[in-house]
Amino acid sequence: MSIKPFFGFVFVLALIALGCGTPARLPELESARTAYTRAMAGPAATYEPDQLHVAKVALERAEQAYLDEPDAQSTRDLAYVAQRKVESAESTGRTAELLEQKERAHRQLVEARETELAQTRQQLSVAGQELAGKKQALDAEKKARDEAEARGADVIRKMAATVATSVKSEDRGQVLMFAADGLFESGKAALVPAARVKLSAVADALKTQPGRKILIEGHTDSRGDAAANQLLGQNRAQAVKDHLVSTGLKAELLEVQGVGSSRAIGDNATAEGRASNRRIEIVILTK
Repeated sequence: MSIKPFFGFVFVLALIALGCGTPARLPELESARTAYTRAMAGPAATYEPDQLHVAKVALERAEQAYLDEPDAQSTRDLAYVAQRKVESAESTGRTAELLEQKERAHRQLVEARETELAQTRQQLSVAGQELAGKKQALDAEKKARDEAEARGADVIRKMAATVATSVKSEDRGQVLMFAADGLFESGKAALVPAARVKLSAVADALKTQPGRKILIEGHTDSRGDAAANQLLGQNRAQAVKDHLVSTGLKAELLEVQGVGSSRAIGDNATAEGRASNRRIEIVILTK
């Protein structure tokens, strides 16, 4: 390239640059443009479009001033104002975005808690229904058991009136008393035939009280050796148990005890008193 054409090219660039005295760029205006471009891509465009529009108008005014008076201080001032308006819109937009995010998070938390509360209420409702059902079943079972026990107690009372010497209620349970002279021969522990009939009736009555534990006590009068009387009472109680088990009562629910002469209810000095002391007591124990 020759020197002459080169100088001609430089001259043209100078004319373009100078124009009517217009500088190639204005830093304040460039900053305002950059800020506006950034704001358009940020939350301000969504949350503060009106404020961003105001900033755009201010930027356009600065652009026009730059075309009219590029070197004027007023142009720089307009560019500065435009940038501040853009930044204000950005700041307000970010604040609005954060506020919405917080509100959204709060709504989600409230919804989650409401859902959890609804589930808890549902679970409590189901549990309450199950509990009510169980209580109803237990009440029905208790009612049936009480009715069965009442029927059984009535059967025992009726039975006692025909085969037992007496029946009474104590803290330990219902006591059926039988005269030993009607169950055994004197001084012996083998049941007489008539005793088996009586005790079979007793067994039928006791079967109306399933699961109840029963104590069988053998009592004697005071004649003879105390140890021998205790053994006689034990053997007689065992004989009664053996017969009751043979009718179908569970052996594990029947307990025997030889009391002997230690719990006299009559005067051992009289024949009548001694007869009352010779007895078998069948105790339907209180649960």
